[in-house]
Amino acid sequence: VQKGDVVTILLQNGKMTLTARGSALQRGARGDVIRVRNSQSRRTLEAQVASPDTVIVRPAQYAQIR
Repeated sequence: VQKGDVVTILLQNGKMTLTARGSALQRGARGDVIRVRNSQSRRTLEAQVASPDTVIVRPAQYAQIR
């Protein structure tokens, strides 16, 4: 993921999966934790890079960064 890339943000909790669009605020390789901004809420989150266009937010990791 490159800084500025549009990514799909996944939040997985048990059998439930939520998705949102966002933009990468940092670059990172698979497995790296980067900051992303949710396009709709404008909130900044930490998420783990899963693929070139997908990041995953785990419920324990879900936290707003200021």
